Amino acid sequence: MTREFSNSLNSYLAGNTLVEVTLVSIATTGSTIHFTSAPFDINFGGNTFQAQGDFLTLSEGQETSELQIHSVNIILSAVDVSNITTFATSNIINKDVESGEFQDIVYAVSNMQGWRAEQEDEHIVKTAFPAKANGIFGVFDGHGGTFAAKFLKKHLVKSMKELSSNKSSSALSSDTFFAELIKESFLNIDRSIFEEAKTNAQKNAGTTACVCIYDENKFVTGWAGDSRVVLCRKGRAIPLTTHDHKPNLKNEKKRIEENGGHVMNGRVNGILAVSRALGDFNFKDTNKPPNKFLVSASPEIFEKNRDDVEDEFLILACDGIWDVMSNQEACTFVRNRIRRKFRGTRNEIDADHIENVVNQLLDHCLNLGSKDNMTAMLIVFQNSISLRRKGGGQINSIACSIL
Repeated sequence: MTREFSNSLNSYLAGNTLVEVTLVSIATTGSTIHFTSAPFDINFGGNTFQAQGDFLTLSEGQETSELQIHSVNIILSAVDVSNITTFATSNIINKDVESGEFQDIVYAVSNMQGWRAEQEDEHIVKTAFPAKANGIFGVFDGHGGTFAAKFLKKHLVKSMKELSSNKSSSALSSDTFFAELIKESFLNIDRSIFEEAKTNAQKNAGTTACVCIYDENKFVTGWAGDSRVVLCRKGRAIPLTTHDHKPNLKNEKKRIEENGGHVMNGRVNGILAVSRALGDFNFKDTNKPPNKFLVSASPEIFEKNRDDVEDEFLILACDGIWDVMSNQEACTFVRNRIRRKFRGTRNEIDADHIENVVNQLLDHCLNLGSKDNMTAMLIVFQNSISLRRKGGGQINSIACSIL
């Protein structure tokens, strides 16, 4: 049977290469794992098919002239059903946790590989920095490999220090210093990823980034992609990253199309699910200036004045959390568990308790159905009066509007 395509689709197909990919679903007890032979994740039929891991090999399909697949061999390399169970139970739930205390904060960050074949998330915690910053925190959600996120983790603070050392004293004391520092460092590191990458795979790896710098007066956040920073103030979620950078957003779509790309199925050129990221040089023509790239590394900046009494904690997290919880739901979940520490005679928050809370958050998101890598960082302000206030500021996440 001959299938007729529209003129627009015929035009698109004529200018692009068709690549055959295979989608595979493996049913295990209580869940189903979805994989694809494509080098990127594919959303199909309401499921996310993840780029294959090392243990799964898909042969090239035997096809007819009508592109109908006759057969595909699925090879589970040196594994049996018990190995799949081991993969599902160990890689999914194991966590790497870091925590500490300094000045007036207690922090903990936990990451979980989840259903992904590889952990591609990274993060930074920097508690000492030149100039006037009290702390720098960041979460980086890698995709297409680990190179870009690892590179950002290694070089971000170094880049910021180098940029700071070249600033005048008036620039260092400027109200816009943190914002300019984040912007310049993101663009510098994006360029360095291209220069330092040894292979096309490394150049084409990408990462989202959200960074929060704060001093005694304000929070300054910069982000590219869909990782978020959320402030909990008196029980209410306040987004410090005001929106996710998705290709369907009006301004993002306009920028992509003006630079020669298109948005299909909510993805840049039908492939990438975020419109801003570092790396991803298969979407960046390096013969053009950065503002002409399809996928931009230029961060958006948001500033919020601090409130020493009412500010309770920050959550920095990748989309493995936000895919299944709203900002307010996450804040309420965390807040309720932190406040349990103040019952009875226990009046201090310690790092062990915050570790326990952030681990519970990841487990909860896994139970809600998150299929992505998950990283969440909690930064709790010890001096918050609101967090200790009995009965005050309690927010019901069901009754409250979602931010």
